[in-house]
Amino acid sequence: MILDRLAKDSAALALYRAGFELLDRLAREAGAQAFQALDASRRERVLVSLAGSSHESHTVGERFFLRVRRDVLVFYWSSAIGQRVVDYRPPLAGYPEYADPPSHKRTRRP
Repeated sequence: MILDRLAKDSAALALYRAGFELLDRLAREAGAQAFQALDASRRERVLVSLAGSSHESHTVGERFFLRVRRDVLVFYWSSAIGQRVVDYRPPLAGYPEYADPPSHKRTRRP
């Protein structure tokens, strides 16, 4: 789904390419051949560093991190595969608890 979206959005595709190049450059600075050659904890450190690594707002790394995080949340976690990972079963027809709310009155807390 993300690839389909990038095929239709040239600005997002350019941001992803710049972000992937940045990840590989940061990995080389850390002594690896590429980002994918890093172990999981070093990959996580590199990614977290992009979240707000510069005093300048909206750096390529920060924009890339925010875009990828949003895309994963939107496309992966809303997919059937993502929902199976966390064992989420969406309701088949609406939200029954809102259609039939509890009848007791809530008391105000002091």
